[in-house]
Amino acid sequence: MIELSIVIVSFNTRKLTIESIRSIYGSKPKTKFEVIVVDNASSDGSVKEIKKLHFKDLRIIENKENLGFARANNQGIEVAKGEYVLLLNSDTKVQKGAVDELYNFAKNTDDAGVVGPRLLNPNKSVQPSVFRLPNIFSAIRQYIFGEEGLLDKYVPRGLLPTPVEAVVGAAFLITPKALKKVGRLDERYFFYFEDLDYCRGVRRTGLKVYYLPEAKVIHYHGASGKVGTSQGDQWKRLILSSKVYHGLLKYYLLTAIIRTGQKFGGIVPISLLLILIIPVFYQLTRFGYFPMQDDLQAFRIQQMDKCLDDFQIPCRWVPDAGYQYGYPQFNFYPPLPYYLGAVLHRVGLQYIDAVKALFILGYVLSAVVMYLLIKNLTDTWSGLIGALLYTYIPYKAVEVYVRGALNEFWAQIFFPLIFWSSYKLIKSGKTRYLIWLAVSLVMLATTHLLMAMVFAPIFIVWVLFWLGQNKWKNLLRLFAGGFLGFCLSAFFVLPVAFERKFVHVESLLSGYFDYRQHFVSLQKLFLSMEWGYGSSGFPNEKLNLSLGIIHWVVGLLIAPVLALVLYKKKKKLSILVFVFSILSLFTIFMMHLRSSFIWSRIPILAWLQFPWRILAISIFLLTLTVGLAICLSGKFKYILGISFVLIAFILYFPFFVPKDWLAISDSDKFSGINWEKQLTISIFDYLPIYATLPPWSKAPELPEVLEGEAQFLEYRKRSNFQTGIARVSGEALIRLPLFDFPGMVVQIDGQEVPHWNNDCRGQRYCLGLITFNLENGTHTILAKLYDTPIRRVGNIITLGGIGVLVFLVIKSRR
Repeated sequence: MIELSIVIVSFNTRKLTIESIRSIYGSKPKTKFEVIVVDNASSDGSVKEIKKLHFKDLRIIENKENLGFARANNQGIEVAKGEYVLLLNSDTKVQKGAVDELYNFAKNTDDAGVVGPRLLNPNKSVQPSVFRLPNIFSAIRQYIFGEEGLLDKYVPRGLLPTPVEAVVGAAFLITPKALKKVGRLDERYFFYFEDLDYCRGVRRTGLKVYYLPEAKVIHYHGASGKVGTSQGDQWKRLILSSKVYHGLLKYYLLTAIIRTGQKFGGIVPISLLLILIIPVFYQLTRFGYFPMQDDLQAFRIQQMDKCLDDFQIPCRWVPDAGYQYGYPQFNFYPPLPYYLGAVLHRVGLQYIDAVKALFILGYVLSAVVMYLLIKNLTDTWSGLIGALLYTYIPYKAVEVYVRGALNEFWAQIFFPLIFWSSYKLIKSGKTRYLIWLAVSLVMLATTHLLMAMVFAPIFIVWVLFWLGQNKWKNLLRLFAGGFLGFCLSAFFVLPVAFERKFVHVESLLSGYFDYRQHFVSLQKLFLSMEWGYGSSGFPNEKLNLSLGIIHWVVGLLIAPVLALVLYKKKKKLSILVFVFSILSLFTIFMMHLRSSFIWSRIPILAWLQFPWRILAISIFLLTLTVGLAICLSGKFKYILGISFVLIAFILYFPFFVPKDWLAISDSDKFSGINWEKQLTISIFDYLPIYATLPPWSKAPELPEVLEGEAQFLEYRKRSNFQTGIARVSGEALIRLPLFDFPGMVVQIDGQEVPHWNNDCRGQRYCLGLITFNLENGTHTILAKLYDTPIRRVGNIITLGGIGVLVFLVIKSRR
């Protein structure tokens, strides 16, 4: 009695079909079987040659036209004498014992509906032959979030029989229960897809599809079909099969998801990220402005714009600060955001709108760069969640809507950018990443030099880890990127380092700005959910300085546990989790009073003024750790990621609002009492050393005549110079409404003349204003800030760095 019917569909594969038949009989199965060959009108003489074979129980069905794979198999099933049916492609070669293994397993397994063997390539390597059936979620995961292989064929692990979702039809045993409950193959499929569709039907009846690795069949992949699909296009088989089985709606939806993912790649997750962070900054898109603690942002952009008007590049001196006596503002205050703000103004934005645009860009760029960093370390989904959590955190609301700390806020863009570029440089050694590293370093230095210095030890630990992982390759290129970054920032860094003695800085370190008043309690760091628009150091004023509950719970508790459990499987990521957790704890410790002994031994830390400024680095490290934890959580990463983001959104979204909103324009901001405030806020910071104290009133429009008689026919104040024409009777002593500072030069009729700054007659205290003599006659006066030797050296080094950068950019594009 026949127990198993083996059906082979043939279409112009004469040699392969004959070889397949011979392999079946050659394997000498103990199972009683028959072979049914269904020929779909082959024109290569297949029928004639097969009839020459004289094997027992070999039958052939001749079709006069090609009826398709599904219909032909059904013809074989219709005439089959065996209860069990094994569908074989004509390009298969059965290995010894395979038929018996398949039959015996199917017979002895009550819930078996379909059983597929392990397929081998001609060289005996294992061929992927198992599918996960497509659904919306799996399509999104693979083609939007980059999880490779979800819709591609794969090989199950292990050597035991494994329940799977679908097996390919190259070797496909169907049990009597499946034939009874599901029936035959769906003839709406002409070629391909019918195997997947049948597996769907089997699973819907409660039966299972099994992969049986003990049974082995060689498969000459694609040889039995004239029209096939590449391994990279396997999704087409899956999706088209859903068109028949699930209908048009799911088919078109799946196709849209996959084609979008294939065509646009990483743009879709980034687009989703940008949409999801809109709530944090949408308040900034309306007309008007909002009050903030550092209410000089629009003023600084306006002053930078005046520098650009005079081609004062790099900008060092601004005309209106210091109560309009001028100020070395950008010789010491990091200028990068204000260059960008001035550019935004020149393309049409108001100064106050440029400030809002910079805050919006800060949210967008920091999220995108954090996404790129975590994605490169883990995967797309973890990158998306990490980027969202890097945005939805209390300190990011404090920086913008309370403090208005533009520079510190922008520094948080460059932490992940520096990590990303150095990681890519160490891994690949490519010049473009050296360029990115240099540019990101100069951007951080010229955005917040103090944060760059505090970030440096964290960066060193990071690069040492990856250099060790990469056997210290590309160390020299890493040094080159760092050195180029220094060269590019030399125009700013060198004057800050060597000319600080020429300005008053005591106000930056004393009184309210004494760091000892601003350590943060553990309760405030870990548990506080208070929100307010107060200042640090005042117990009754609310200022949220928390790490974010989600961030520290996951980063300091959950992530290390996951890393410990998965250490052997994911050693590298686990070590990174431990490193980031330890670094996070250290940065948190540095914000607490217990760390005061470190602060007292490292004097430069006092320049941070507020220990809690290190929060910017803490949240960066914690968010990185959360991103790694998402990746380590395996199949739970989607539910955990969504949960974390939802909790963060619910807890922290209410913080992203200004205290008040003012319906004002630039004309309102820079006039009347508002303008007066701009001229005097933080007036002691960087006050030239020759002035004893800040001025008590606004600078006069014209110079003072201390001795003799002089008349000013015209006088102009520009960004870094003042010029005019004076008519003098006899001899006169002139005092300009301009602070003296190293590099200031006075020229009379084009000739440099001596000047001094200690004639303080008529002043409450000495302001250190430029004073000089004028002889009889009409003279052109020019007082201008020129470069000192150290500024000149910095400029030259930066110009050299720009030249190298341009060379590297050109070279990298060839």
